[in-house]
Amino acid sequence: MQGTADRIRAAALAEFVTNGYAATSMARIRNHAAVSNGSLFHFFPRKADLAAGVLTEGMRDCQDAVLAALDTTAEQGVRAGVRALLAWVDKHTEMARFVFTDAPDEVLLAAEPTLAAHNRRYVHHIATWLTDRDLLRDRPFEVVHARIAAYLGERSQRLAIAQYVARLASKAKLTGVELPTPGDLRVH
Repeated sequence: MQGTADRIRAAALAEFVTNGYAATSMARIRNHAAVSNGSLFHFFPRKADLAAGVLTEGMRDCQDAVLAALDTTAEQGVRAGVRALLAWVDKHTEMARFVFTDAPDEVLLAAEPTLAAHNRRYVHHIATWLTDRDLLRDRPFEVVHARIAAYLGERSQRLAIAQYVARLASKAKLTGVELPTPGDLRVH
């Protein structure tokens, strides 16, 4: 059974994807979710808080899908991680559209504490996974991340989604680590 906050987030996602963030009102979301004003504003005092909730839930779910795939050898794990990301995008098309679209500053600011925590956890798991396979050696994680993304970028046009995630995280400085933009990712 879906709880009230989940229904509100689901309604908000549908409205944001259909109408865009700016054109979506809290009243429209309330009507779509079939909840009272009191319920809506109890869970999400502002539209930015609601959009941040949708964004952080989607990003965490996407990250969890990638992490769940990283249980094999280095090359197989990287490939499985990319396949998991693409499968998540295919399965959660609306959420992916919302998560991988530039969010307004007010949404990023509202999402920042939660996204930063999710991203720190994600980067920690990825770095540990790479270290356990002796892929980091003395290289900084950011360098290895860029090289893996560049390597896979030659082999998959859809990897642009993953590179966009890195660019968005870099733009928002949500991980505390400056990640490369797609233009910085070149195979040498």
